[in-house]
Order: sequence, then structure tokens, then C-alpha cells
Amino acid sequence: MCPKELANVCKVAKAYMGIEKFVLTMTIGTTFTGAVDDVFALTESMGEAGINRRADVHIHADAALNGGFWNILAANGRVERLRLGHEIDSLSISGHKWYGGFIGGVVLMGNPPAVSGIQVPYLSFTDRMASGSKDGLVAPKWHARLRQFNWEEELRRCETNAQYLMTKLSERNIQSAKHNPGIIVVFPKPSDEFCDRFQLATQDQFAHVCVMPHITVDILDMFLDELDSDICPEVGKPSIEMMQPIQCSF
Repeated sequence: MCPKELANVCKVAKAYMGIEKFVLTMTIGTTFTGAVDDVFALTESMGEAGINRRADVHIHADAALNGGFWNILAANGRVERLRLGHEIDSLSISGHKWYGGFIGGVVLMGNPPAVSGIQVPYLSFTDRMASGSKDGLVAPKWHARLRQFNWEEELRRCETNAQYLMTKLSERNIQSAKHNPGIIVVFPKPSDEFCDRFQLATQDQFAHVCVMPHITVDILDMFLDELDSDICPEVGKPSIEMMQPIQCSF
């Protein structure tokens, strides 16, 4: 998201549409390339448009994949820390992605508004949860899952393997790109048959590999060996410019 364009949109919305309250949905890792919005630059641009950060805007962070390891990166000083109720107001994470968890995802909110909900007399409270049935085993399962691995080590291995994949692609004269930090490697789209076999996500003339914890060097080597027989000279190559967060269209 471009901060300058965001400021222009906000100014038009205020001046010509009478809009005073805003919801800013930023992305911590786009689906295809892993691009990350700069929440500080976006917040500053909205301030320049005359929008009060606390009174007039709710900032939601869509962190489907990267939200699982963002705190690890922040603790190591590699990214800015994002705190609920401070830099952001709500956060969504897909639990089935980085953690390979047992439910699809969760939305966390800082300073939740006093919105109406479903009154539950039996429990003497107002239910404002977004989910439906809540299995009592979910909490202990997640507690066990979070303690099951050394997630910092898992992330380190994923990043190392992602760089390994890029190096091996380069040796084959195949250009690839990756946001740093990140574990998604983008490269020219192979044949449809190859993409189907490895269940590669594709966008236009590109494909990506999301180097998750279960992806080992042996798996990458097998992938590369089969890619060798699939390389077509006519296939285009992604440009490094494509990987700039503001310029990404997906």
C-alpha cells in the first residue's frame, strides 16, 4: 500500500464524501509474495490527511502467515514490534499456516469496542466471539502445539532453506525473488503439469514456493531435479522490481 496514495484517498473521502471514521487494513505478508505494509508510514500519511490515529481510525493487521513468526523477528530486532492497542488495533492470523494448527484462524483485538453481542444468561456474560461452537479441547491443544517445537529454530531453518532454493534456481539461470525477512520464493511459472504435481500457487506468469517447516533440503532437491526436466527456454523471468511491496499487485 502506498502511503501517499492512502493520504490522497483519505483527503478525498473527508472532503467530498463526508467520511470521518476509517478502518485501515494493512497486510503483514501478502499471499503470493509475502510483501509487508509499513504501518508506521501508513499511520503518518493518515495523520497528514487530518485523521486522528486514536479517535478516527481502526488499524487491522492481516497477518495470515507472517503473524505466526512476527514476534520472533521483532524480538531479534529484524522488524518493528506491532502491539495490540498501540500500533495496531486488531490482528488476524491463520492458525493452519505457520503453526499447522487445529483451527483455521483467530482475530485478536486491543481495546475492543463495547459492541452488542449475544447475552448468555447461563454464563452471565455477553458473547462477542466471532466463532461459533467452541471446543473445550482447542485451548490445551494450542498450548501443546506452541510448546511442541522451537519456533525460532524452525523459522531459521525455513529461511535457510528458502535461500538454498534461490541459490539453486540461480545456478540454473532461473531468476527468483524473496522479501526479507520472508519464506516465500517467487520464480517463473513452470508447466501446468509441474504446478499440479507440486501444488504450486501461481499468479499470471509466476509461481511461488512457501518454504514451510516440513520442507527439507531433500524435498527441495527432488523438486529441483524434476524442475530441470520441465524448464522451457521461452519462460519469462520475474524482475526484482516486482518484489517491491508498493508495486506488488498481488
